[in-house]
Amino acid sequence: MPFKINLDEVQRGYCGNNVRKGEQAVLVVKGFLSSEDGDNLVTHLEGFPDEILDSLPTPKRLPPSAIDHMLVIIEKNGETTVYVNELAMLVDIRPKRSFKAGDPVYEDDIAEINRLSFDGVKIPPDAGFFFVFSHRWRKGFVFDFAPLHDSRFGERTIDVEVLLGQYLAYLQFQHLFRIDELQWETLLRQEWFPFISLKSSTLKAIVQHVQAGWEVDEMLDQISADVAESAKALLDGWKNNPLFNLHIEVFERAVERYVAKDYISATSILYSRTEGLMRTHYQNITPSLQPSDRINSSHLVEAVIGDPAQNGRYMLLPVRFNEYMRKVYFANFDPTDPAPDQISRNTVSHGIANSNSLDQKAATIGLLALAQLSFYLRS
Repeated sequence: MPFKINLDEVQRGYCGNNVRKGEQAVLVVKGFLSSEDGDNLVTHLEGFPDEILDSLPTPKRLPPSAIDHMLVIIEKNGETTVYVNELAMLVDIRPKRSFKAGDPVYEDDIAEINRLSFDGVKIPPDAGFFFVFSHRWRKGFVFDFAPLHDSRFGERTIDVEVLLGQYLAYLQFQHLFRIDELQWETLLRQEWFPFISLKSSTLKAIVQHVQAGWEVDEMLDQISADVAESAKALLDGWKNNPLFNLHIEVFERAVERYVAKDYISATSILYSRTEGLMRTHYQNITPSLQPSDRINSSHLVEAVIGDPAQNGRYMLLPVRFNEYMRKVYFANFDPTDPAPDQISRNTVSHGIANSNSLDQKAATIGLLALAQLSFYLRS
């Protein structure tokens, strides 16, 4: 059962800078920290969360090391509700494959965490809160005291359950989010992306290769084995998608050729038909489209990925995938001096690509990019 306490003084935030008495201070009223933040996380937890734990009666009081999760909801009048290691957490996910009730779900089955909620507990939009949570050895700490500042912020308008889902995804799938700018440039140069349909162990290995300065191509056989193993599940998912069903016979043939290691045929089919799928989607969502209207690759990519701030996607890395599709998959070529080894939708569809380049890597990337798009285009 939760415990109720009354705070004599309600915390309004954390000081964001070092100041002396009388100087201007920055008040941080909401934020998120994880184990990656080291001492900064510890400093925050040793503040207000410690005070809340110390205020609980002895039978309810636990040492900080025993905290798996703690939700604290603070009303404007100081009335505070504390939940410690007792919440039933409900995680709404986007799965990579179909399930029946009662089937076990593993980390490799999760394409996206849509939201995190609590069974029977809602965080009111006019209340402050903080939430400490865990994933294995990692800790996360999210706080939002903004609603306690009536005149400045008002009630919370963001969907807090979606926000918590994103923070849980960050903690659980950190390998997707710890790639820095230089490493992203390396991935793009090598024409790779952390495609969500790959196994988590493979994705982690890809990130480790990039961080170590190694070529991801060294993992091609492992990545290809992942793709071949998941091909049937991918096809089953596409058959349930009305948009994909318009092209399903072509995709079935592409997968068949891929599994048979006929990479020239698989690549030739995939790169042209994937654009066809994207054009079908673009036409469906653009009723004012005229036959004379010019549609370029940027239009197609933007239509599929949409506004990252609005579409609720996080693990699918919408901003990065937009960049990948534009710079790698739809890369332009110089028609007067084409690079025969360059593989993109344009070189394949225009018949410029060298047949030796229509290889295992090109076909694998073609299938993985199509699979990534399928998670954006799912109902």
